[in-house]
Amino acid sequence: MRRTLVLQKTVVWLFSASTILVLFSLAFAPLGQTSTANGVRARAQQESYAANLARKIERVETGLLPPAILKGETPARMRLLNRMKFYKTPAVSLAVISDGRLEWARGYGVLEAGGKEPVTPETMFQAASISKPVTAMAVLRLVEQGKLDLDTDVNKKLVSWRIPENEFTSEEKVTIRRLLTHSAGVTVPGFVGYQAGEAVPNLQQILEGKSPAKSLAIRVDVVPGSKWRYSGGGYVVLQQLLMEVTRIPFPQLMQKTVLQKLGMSRSTFQQPLSPELASNAAAGHWAEGEAIKGKWFIYPELAPAGLWTTPTDLARFVIEIQKSRLGKSNQAEVTSLHSSSRAASGATSPIHATRHAPQAPPSNDVAPVVTASVLDHQSS
Repeated sequence: MRRTLVLQKTVVWLFSASTILVLFSLAFAPLGQTSTANGVRARAQQESYAANLARKIERVETGLLPPAILKGETPARMRLLNRMKFYKTPAVSLAVISDGRLEWARGYGVLEAGGKEPVTPETMFQAASISKPVTAMAVLRLVEQGKLDLDTDVNKKLVSWRIPENEFTSEEKVTIRRLLTHSAGVTVPGFVGYQAGEAVPNLQQILEGKSPAKSLAIRVDVVPGSKWRYSGGGYVVLQQLLMEVTRIPFPQLMQKTVLQKLGMSRSTFQQPLSPELASNAAAGHWAEGEAIKGKWFIYPELAPAGLWTTPTDLARFVIEIQKSRLGKSNQAEVTSLHSSSRAASGATSPIHATRHAPQAPPSNDVAPVVTASVLDHQSS
């Protein structure tokens, strides 16, 4: 009798346990199915994104257009690699921004003509005058911190060197706003650089146009604020100003104030490059395709011409400016030049690519931007 009772209880327990297990399975089956369905959908979205991205990249690589298109005519599209061969350009690097995000980056060619080291998205190029807007961000950061003022005479902050006063500065003064916007009346449009083995001037020699500087003295020969005129010399004045106000060497100041904050890890204002950075830097070439002696020119005029960077890092810089303009950036805190005070008047090559994982685009109206770095030597 006792055995029968125990057996009955065991059967009841097993039945109950089985029932609970079945109910548990039924209850959670939809969750498993949902998870599987979500996984399938996610994979399908990723595959669709990858295919769409491949089409976009191909459109850039095979769809270059001439500089001018006549109305009614269908322009012949050109391949990037063919254009590189035609212009004897051994290295090109591209990064593309879409919907306010870095979408893809790719390197083409080799570091130096005749070499085998491939260009990658991490390869550094001399940015020439693109150095100026990066410098401008550092200047505006110091303005925001109250260390500089956009509309004060810069001679009030300069110490070891000052802009010589003359008849053009008797009433209107050289200000930061005017230097940033090329309207300060300052001379010297650009700089030619220094080849390997040449003596490199210090900043004081550049400001005064003294040997071994190749440029003339930086002076004011137009009434400040009266007209726009491109001036790399004005940015050399800003370089001097930043170092005197912060008492920090310019490359370290830019690293701390801008490059590090924006995640521009493959960018520097070092001149010349350290051996470590130089190992993955594109060499400069003349128009005929011959490499420059020493691979590149040295630019001690750091603020207007000294930046080494990658298109990917420049894309990060552009994105932060876009976000800042929309009030969404927590990295680039800058003051608008149009706010506060009065405005100034007046062949197959090796290819390496980085494709960034798909992300939901932000809800903004930022138009797609293509940032390209094409190896070339020119005055900055």
